[in-house]
Amino acid sequence: MMASEPAKIGRYAPIGPQTSLVDVPRKGMRLGGKIEIVHGQVDEPNRDEARHTGRTHQRVAINRRIDWLENEFSRGRVSDGAHRAGRHIDKVFAKAGPSLGATFDGSGGHATPYGIATKLCADIEAAQVKIALLADMEREIGEDSARWLGQLCGEGLELRLVAMAEWCWTRGRMPNDYQAHRLGKKIGAIAREDLERLSAAWDLRGFER
Repeated sequence: MMASEPAKIGRYAPIGPQTSLVDVPRKGMRLGGKIEIVHGQVDEPNRDEARHTGRTHQRVAINRRIDWLENEFSRGRVSDGAHRAGRHIDKVFAKAGPSLGATFDGSGGHATPYGIATKLCADIEAAQVKIALLADMEREIGEDSARWLGQLCGEGLELRLVAMAEWCWTRGRMPNDYQAHRLGKKIGAIAREDLERLSAAWDLRGFER
């Protein structure tokens, strides 16, 4: 994969002037190669921040060993449309995630009561958008696939951990390495297929993402 192909690199595209350079862990290998930290960028989840600063993306640290969506995309195993759908899931989950915005005003001081109330309203709205997205995904591709894609694309879980959680949920015990590997391959194949189905369904409806 050539570095000059940003459309096929996704969030690994080179960081540009529109990217907020937030503090992230340094690049490099960890734990004997089990973790590979690289830097990339994602859409700025805070639209107000993007409008205020003009920076539409945010720098992130990525463990490339477990980034399911980007690895599948870089290998040509999911289409551009499916990749956009996965990135949309990621963005919605990121915006609904925990934040210190309700505690600090960004300059090191405590936020005003008005700022806290505004941030809480924004957090509630983001959580409602996430709930609505998951409900829509369940209608289009079923509860299981919606949960798996939420875990893989939205929460950034490793495929092996998704498989282990599924095994524990359905069987009430931990799988061994072989069982987790086989179930992970099965879930990965279903997730790829249903991400394509979800993308096609959203395209038919003119769903913006």
